[in-house]
Amino acid sequence: MTNKERYRKFCATHAVVPVFSNPFWLDAVAENWEVALISEGESRIIAALPYCLKGNLFTKRIYLPDVSFYQSVLFFTDVDKNRKQILTEQLIQQLPKTVKSYFKFLPEHAGLSLVKSGFEKKLMELTPYKRSVQLFKQQS
Repeated sequence: MTNKERYRKFCATHAVVPVFSNPFWLDAVAENWEVALISEGESRIIAALPYCLKGNLFTKRIYLPDVSFYQSVLFFTDVDKNRKQILTEQLIQQLPKTVKSYFKFLPEHAGLSLVKSGFEKKLMELTPYKRSVQLFKQQS
C-alpha cells in the first residue's frame, strides 16, 4: 500500500485532519499530490506532510495551490516541541528532489524550522490584517 493510499484510509476514519490537508481537497485543487508519512507499525500514522507537485523532471516543484491557505506538517499524537522538530526533519527527508519547494505551516506549528533541511525562512506582513506569516522556500 502506498503512502497516499494509507493516508486516504487514515483520513476516512479520523476527523482531526484539517480541510486543506484532506485528500478530497487535494484531489480537487492540485495537479498532483503525494504525502510523506511517519508511522508506528503498519496502521498507526503519527505524522504526515501532504504536498502538491507540479512540473516535469526539470521543472518539478512543490507548490501551494492558489485556493489553499496552508500546506503543513500534521501530528496525530501528542509530542513535545523537540520531537515535533525531529519528526518534521524526517518528513522533509522523504520529499522528492525539486527545483523549488514552498510550504506554509499551520499557526500552531510556527515554531518549527526547516532551515537545517536547506530551506530559507521568510516572514511576510499581510495587510490590512497585520498578521505575520512564515513561509519556507527551498534554497537553490
